[in-house]
Amino acid sequence: PRGTILMGQDVSGMDRPTLTALVLQRAASASLTLTVNGAPTTVPLTQIAQVDARATVEAAVSGAGSLMTHLHGIVGTRQVAVRYVVNQEARAALVSQLSSTLRDHVVEPAVTWNEGSGGFTASPGRSGDAIDPGDLDSAVDAAARKLSDHVAPVSIRRTEPTVSLQEANAVARSATALLDAELSVTVDGTAHTATKAQKASWIDFPVKDSRIVPTVSPEKVKAWVSSLTTEAERDPVNAINDVDSAGTVLQLARPGKAGRKAGNIDPATTALVQGLG
Repeated sequence: PRGTILMGQDVSGMDRPTLTALVLQRAASASLTLTVNGAPTTVPLTQIAQVDARATVEAAVSGAGSLMTHLHGIVGTRQVAVRYVVNQEARAALVSQLSSTLRDHVVEPAVTWNEGSGGFTASPGRSGDAIDPGDLDSAVDAAARKLSDHVAPVSIRRTEPTVSLQEANAVARSATALLDAELSVTVDGTAHTATKAQKASWIDFPVKDSRIVPTVSPEKVKAWVSSLTTEAERDPVNAINDVDSAGTVLQLARPGKAGRKAGNIDPATTALVQGLG
């Protein structure tokens, strides 16, 4: 419709395919630069915000052909907002990344493996500086409204850890209990049972939504399984024949050997992850 403003520009007369392509192109190229203590960090807008191109275009072209929309376009403009959703996990990760660059940054309690006690233990966090997530949200919104590069300063505030030591201790106890599960893999008829320390090394403790969430890493489990199968695997060996000058085979000089490769590493990894989690 006439007088339609989207992403800060007049898109009157554009059809759906053209406008959709424009929105997608602008979303893919837009970046967000956040400055903390004078140090800039630039990330693609798509890392934090998912633009709904279809909903945005529908909002822009709605009312096309109607008399009221036409009359409104003659006497004024119609501002259409870009429809987008913030990836909350990516937002939290970026807040943590930016805050960690501060000299006296806030530290969350940590859960780590203690070989001496044979279990996980928790260490306390401490208050410190962190970026203001509200500034990040405002910057994301500004970049999303125009779908263009945006630079914004981010303020710093004094912050307490989001997880208490008491909560971290509870997580450590529950994670230690997980290690009682007996997990083994059989390779060439030999059973290999994971030790508590090995199982402990598979568990990460990220902080999500103000909670420490024990998470079994499939990549670490797969690395352990692969290490067991490496010795049993071998590359194929080609046979070598003795031949005369005409190329006629005279005798077998060295027989070939078939290769061996583990074919069920992924299913074994999945079973172990489920058994520990």
